Amino acid sequence: MKRNKLEKVGILVLFIILIFVGLYIKTEKENKQENVVANNQIFYEISNIPEYSGDIIF
Repeated sequence: MKRNKLEKVGILVLFIILIFVGLYIKTEKENKQENVVANNQIFYEISNIPEYSGDIIF
């Protein structure tokens, strides 16, 4: 009976560890995505943008 109880506790601890590892991995992926987005921002100065001439330029 002690062995059965010990197995249940061990399985419970294993599941808790897996949940924490999964949450950590998810958080790290989200942080990396936020950093990529932040690093890809392009800034323009208004003084460097020409006035609109009516033509569409690609």
